[in-house]
Amino acid sequence: MSFVHLAEYLRATILGEIIMHAAIGKVDTVNVMLQTLHILSRDHYEKLAPRSALLMGLLEKVEDMDVEQVRQLMDVLCFLAFSKDEHGSRLRSDITILMRKHLSSSNTQLKRKGVISATMVVKHMASLESESQGGIDGASNLRASSCSRDSQASDDSLVPGSKAFNAMIY
Repeated sequence: MSFVHLAEYLRATILGEIIMHAAIGKVDTVNVMLQTLHILSRDHYEKLAPRSALLMGLLEKVEDMDVEQVRQLMDVLCFLAFSKDEHGSRLRSDITILMRKHLSSSNTQLKRKGVISATMVVKHMASLESESQGGIDGASNLRASSCSRDSQASDDSLVPGSKAFNAMIY
């Protein structure tokens, strides 16, 4: 039986179990959790979006994740937060707060995560705008498969003081 055919309370339970794997902190476990969330958000958006509030707890784990994991997580969360329906407004607010916190940090690693978060926010805001204008056929890159490494920011663009970094922040 797939995620779509389960009762609503079972979907919430499964999501809770998936999210709990982020607390374990093992790299492989977190990677599988992120891949699972990506597939669920891409293939079963309409069933996952009402439960996006459950995913807000993952924002607390961003500081413990590596840069690639942050990119994957923020891609999924921004996809849900910047959708056309009303489910993402609270998640959108929390993402914005976390992004600003990281961008203003003196810690270089947190600042990098903030830049990655900002990149994902812009990506999904632009995707939503393009969809509303009919510019993208069907859906955003996440729906097509945004967990590809193509959208990962290069290390040069994450160096404080570089032109690319300053362009992202200012």
